[in-house]
Amino acid sequence: MHPIFLTIKFKIAGMAIGPFTIYWYGVILVIAFILAFYLFYRRTCKAKILSKDDILDLGTYLLIFGLLGARLLWVLINFKKQNFIDAPLEIINLRAGGLSWHGALLGGLLVAFWFSKKKKINFGKLLDLLSPSFVLGLAIGRIGCFLGGCCGGIKAKGVLEKFYTQCFLGGNHPAQIYEFFLDLIILWVLFKLEKKIKFNGELYLFFLLLYSLARFSVDYFRIDTIPLGIFSLAQIFSLLVILICGFLILKLRFNGR
Repeated sequence: MHPIFLTIKFKIAGMAIGPFTIYWYGVILVIAFILAFYLFYRRTCKAKILSKDDILDLGTYLLIFGLLGARLLWVLINFKKQNFIDAPLEIINLRAGGLSWHGALLGGLLVAFWFSKKKKINFGKLLDLLSPSFVLGLAIGRIGCFLGGCCGGIKAKGVLEKFYTQCFLGGNHPAQIYEFFLDLIILWVLFKLEKKIKFNGELYLFFLLLYSLARFSVDYFRIDTIPLGIFSLAQIFSLLVILICGFLILKLRFNGR
């Protein structure tokens, strides 16, 4: 992995300043947000349900509270493992990674709900507009995970171990890359499904369902999972999301809502 993007050193009046390290994870995270927001901006302008200023405001809120939710949940899950009691300042250190997509999702969901009420627009419609951006951001973010060395994979076996060793992956499954490609497939599927949705919010439910399927599958190859019986914590959560979203899609479609 190559976690460091750039190291800066310079002198002012003969005094050495630095080094300042910029990590790939942070750089890719910024790129992911910019591209995801641009996609949302274009889609929302076309839908004409929010002004351009409102879209920019919502994007700012989503960035702030999405990051807060993502970091908070990751810290809670890894509190003992990372020993944050002895190093509390590490809680706000995002440079080398440490974000939970489930936390980001919850933070973004709460912001979108509040914003829809504030602007008196349909909450489900807003979530449908956001869904492709969520997937695009997740996909690009996994490249940051790959370069940063987090969310990595377990040791491969047989031919795959030899292949991944030759690819300078240490013989491990590139779990981040697996999810990257699955996310791109989900993005393509969402664009196809968008023309066939029957009620506001259905595209968002499909996004949750499809991504949960992808995450459930990829977790078999990840090394940083939290085991709970035969599944990991993320897999159990994914199963719950799959069941709930599948039920809601069928129920609301059957009711014609």
